[in-house]
Amino acid sequence: MIPPVAPSALPPRGRRQRPGQAGSAATAWLPGACAIGIALALMTPPAHAVLGEPLALPANASRAQAAAAPRSALPAGVQMVERASGDGGWIREYVSPQGIVFAVSWNTRFKPRLDTLLGRYQAGYAAAASQALARPGRAAVQRQATLRADDLVVQSSGFLNTFHGRAWVPSLVPAGFDAATLR
Repeated sequence: MIPPVAPSALPPRGRRQRPGQAGSAATAWLPGACAIGIALALMTPPAHAVLGEPLALPANASRAQAAAAPRSALPAGVQMVERASGDGGWIREYVSPQGIVFAVSWNTRFKPRLDTLLGRYQAGYAAAASQALARPGRAAVQRQATLRADDLVVQSSGFLNTFHGRAWVPSLVPAGFDAATLR
C-alpha cells in the first residue's frame, strides 16, 4: 500500500517549470538587478558645472566645505575641481582666475547630461550635431566625435559603459593655458 502524501508536499497543478525557465530560482534575481540598475542610473546627480557661468556650489555644501573641495592648480591660474558623478566616474570643472567655468571634462559609466553641462551653449551644440548627422557619407553612430559650434568645442567618445569627453569655450580659455591639456 502507498502511504498518503500531504497536499503541501505535492507540486502545484498545471505546467511544471524546468530550471532556467522564467520564474525559476535561477532567474529570480533578474528583476531585482534590473531595478537596482535603473535606480542607479536615475540617482546620478546632475553636474554642478555649467560652461560660461561661475563655479556652482552643491546645494547642501557650506562655504567651508566648498573651500575644502579637492582642487588642483594648473598653469595660468586655472583651478580644476573634480566631482564624483554618482556612477563611479567623475566630472572635472576648469575654472578661470575670474571664477568662470571655461571647460568641463567627464569620464562616466552613463552618458552625462550635456544640456546641463553646456548651459547656454547647448543650442549651438545641438545645431552642430544636427548638421554633422545630416552630412552625406557620415555614419549616424560614432564612437568618437568632435563638434565645433560658434564658440564651443566638444570632443566625446563612448563605448559600452564608458563615456568620456571634454568641452570648452575658446573665448573663455585664459591666456597661457592650452586647451589640449584638458583631461
